[in-house]
Amino acid sequence: NKKSGASLAELAKDPTLQSVIQTAVDEANKAVSRAESIRKFTILPVDFTLAGGHLTAKLSIKRHVVAQEFAKEIEELFA
Repeated sequence: NKKSGASLAELAKDPTLQSVIQTAVDEANKAVSRAESIRKFTILPVDFTLAGGHLTAKLSIKRHVVAQEFAKEIEELFA
């Protein structure tokens, strides 16, 4: 379902996109134990980029940067 002209922030809140991702998560969860399953997720309204400081030169995620910047969102997942 194409949403031409939609911003990343708009797509992150889009119920249709969330539903599609939830369906994929539900399918993936069938292949793992309950302990390994994804119970909650959030779609962040940003791209992880080198310029944004989220990635290393090897394109690995800088976990400490992401954890600090999105602490509120992470906390909500565990609330």
